[in-house]
Amino acid sequence: NYHSIAGTTVYYYIFNVTKGPLKDVRVRKALTMAINKQELVDKVTKGGQLPADSMIPVMAGYTPAKGTSFNADEAKKLLAEAGFPNGKGFPKLTVIYNTSEQHKTICEYIQQVWKTTLGIDVQIKNVEWKTFLDQRHNHDFEISRAGWVGDYQDPNTYTEMFITGGGNNDGAYSNPKYDELVRKAATLPGGAERMQVLHDAEEVLITQDQA
Repeated sequence: NYHSIAGTTVYYYIFNVTKGPLKDVRVRKALTMAINKQELVDKVTKGGQLPADSMIPVMAGYTPAKGTSFNADEAKKLLAEAGFPNGKGFPKLTVIYNTSEQHKTICEYIQQVWKTTLGIDVQIKNVEWKTFLDQRHNHDFEISRAGWVGDYQDPNTYTEMFITGGGNNDGAYSNPKYDELVRKAATLPGGAERMQVLHDAEEVLITQDQA
């Protein structure tokens, strides 16, 4: 018999928050809101994936943060507020991905969505695996494909990736409030209070800062 179940795995894009317009959270939110993740999984990947607005998957005792959902009108508004109405004056950014036909297909879809919805042009670049990892680790990119399979069944396997200076923090994200929440969770015993602190950290990471 065959059973399909959701895994603690997430596929996402990293914004290098130190690069050009990506320093502005309004730009990061606009890029995120422009993507219809339901359409992406239904018409592009077509492999039973679940669209997710959170970074951390649902797991026992944990409710993921709400995150940023698809809203094309709000995306256009935010981009205009950031100084790029209808994409005017927006510099050409590059999205890197490691060699894979599916990664390429997803990149092409997002490239098209950002063009038609926001009026911006992005380049997509296929990079060999070792070079891809080196560029990510050295923060030598603007936007990058990424994925993470939880090492263990707990939200911390995701939240610890984005602490300031962390070895997996390829987008160079840094927020003292976020770091404080992750550190606080590490001092708490298992239970609802700890899960709430991790939830609050995820809210900062994706709902507030859109990293």
